[in-house]
Amino acid sequence: MESTKPYPWFYAVNDRPVKFVELPSGDLDVLVYDFDTGELVSDLSYMSRPFEPGKDVDELTEEQFNQVVAKLRSKRDS
Repeated sequence: MESTKPYPWFYAVNDRPVKFVELPSGDLDVLVYDFDTGELVSDLSYMSRPFEPGKDVDELTEEQFNQVVAKLRSKRDS
């Protein structure tokens, strides 16, 4: 994994926003956009998905990530 880059990390995995965050304890959590609620929820099953060959993955900046989440939430709420 990209351990030299500080957290948070931002990705879109199959167009689903995914955010890697370091917890105060030093552990890692993976927050994934929930299409039903519009919230970011912990889902460790996404821990390796951005790094698997052949996956539809885009690395995002924080700004891009926030824009994608906002767009998905506005679609969900309309």
